[in-house]
Amino acid sequence: MMNSFIKKCAVLTLAMSLTFTGISNATPIISAEEQPKVEEKVTGQNFLKQVKGEFQPLFDGGVYDAKYDHYWNDYAATVVGGSQAADVVTRIKASVNAPGYGETAVDGKFYCGFISNVATIEFGGEDGKDVTYTLNDGTKVNRSYEFVKEARAAGEYFGQAMGYDGYLYKCKEEANDEFTYLFMCPDTPASTYHLEFRYGSSEEDILKLTDGKYKNWLAAGFMTSAFKEADEDSIQKVVSLFVIENIKSSLTDEGKNQRAFLVGKWNCDVTDMRKVPGYEKAQMYVDYNADGIGKTYVDMNGTGNYVLVSEYNYFAYDNNPSDNKNAGVYIANSITEGTVTPGSYEIKDINGKKALCFKSTEGTVTYFADESAKPAASVKPAASAKPAQAATPKAAAVKVKKLDTVKISGNTYKVTKVAKKSAGKVAFTVAKNAKVVTVPKSVKLADGKNYKVTAINAKAFAKSKATKVIIKTAALKKASVKNCLKSSKVKKITIKVGSKKKNKATLKTYKSIFTKKNAGLSVKIK
Repeated sequence: MMNSFIKKCAVLTLAMSLTFTGISNATPIISAEEQPKVEEKVTGQNFLKQVKGEFQPLFDGGVYDAKYDHYWNDYAATVVGGSQAADVVTRIKASVNAPGYGETAVDGKFYCGFISNVATIEFGGEDGKDVTYTLNDGTKVNRSYEFVKEARAAGEYFGQAMGYDGYLYKCKEEANDEFTYLFMCPDTPASTYHLEFRYGSSEEDILKLTDGKYKNWLAAGFMTSAFKEADEDSIQKVVSLFVIENIKSSLTDEGKNQRAFLVGKWNCDVTDMRKVPGYEKAQMYVDYNADGIGKTYVDMNGTGNYVLVSEYNYFAYDNNPSDNKNAGVYIANSITEGTVTPGSYEIKDINGKKALCFKSTEGTVTYFADESAKPAASVKPAASAKPAQAATPKAAAVKVKKLDTVKISGNTYKVTKVAKKSAGKVAFTVAKNAKVVTVPKSVKLADGKNYKVTAINAKAFAKSKATKVIIKTAALKKASVKNCLKSSKVKKITIKVGSKKKNKATLKTYKSIFTKKNAGLSVKIK
């Protein structure tokens, strides 16, 4: 019974969701008589049974939908801080959102959608090996697969060997098309909340990860039913996992400051739990250290002999500082399992005691500050810990590369020169869809440096409803604005580069380059 409880407790506390209120309904209790089930070892023969269900592309048409942007930004902000979150999210999304694969592959980026006109994939039958590919036009392609062998899809990525181990299958039908072979990575909705796989016409091609017919393509699938969840639990988990896996090594000073208030020992409120037979003496606490590691300890017998049941990295971000509450987003990342679970936190006063309340889609758990342990943090973080006033992130935390595209305040920019000893440069490439658009003097990117806006790309305003453009940069040249107004609705340009004298000098220059012949459209400029 003790071992069963500790295993369950480790999972639940990591998820910030050990719900003691209404525990008989929310948290199943393992009786002393209950025998642990022997889990079936996952092999290539039974893997598809673990993933039965219908899947659609994870990213485009899925979690990239604008209504989920707040998850992306909040989770990124727990690591790099609120000031850097939007830029970092743009970068990590772009890494798996290449426009093509194979002959149209973009070096350094992967395409993670479905290919061959596939809309959804369903793993069915008793063992999951009966697979239905539904195409965009509604046509269904049915295949029954048999396991071939354990295999590895491999290649080189920026000169370094990379690859994915998995299971290779071949269809039983006499077919020679894009659905003949199927390669599955070991991810499942139960472990990483999504699938990663490839399908194709030959074993040789499907196992070439960064070369050949399927170069830089690895499909990411998400349960279609997950988009119907009222609490969006699976969406929160898959987004937080993707974000943390990709950027936790880029922790900034701002990110560190945001979680400083948690440092210390917190005793769990086990009042309701102790009402359950067998748990009358159980007690638990968590200990957060300044290095961002949290540990959960449990004592089932009330003897003071605590057992370490889970260890995890923790991240936090106050995503609504204006509400004057010490509350926001919290993420726990298991050090042993690699799982990531998001939730929310709030520190408040309960009956004169400082309380830390964690809430996830599974429930709420409350801890009280152990005053005897003298935790290092106060109830409310210091003003300097707020994102708007945090210390400047380390420049090396996130690298900026030439040709990177970044979306800031709705406008898109492309890096044309990386900032090193001298200032970096960017081109204004796509304007936001607004009636008035501003081309700034510079923008701050993820490395914490300012990049000068020195160009406006051709047709930069073509997809915008902008009729007025305010230009604040004086670094534009004739060649750098070639056809920038072509196919746009722009009627007026206003120069605001600095002082009245500087505006006048720049206006004279810009009147000669923002012409119909050069910029692609005749506009009023003042």
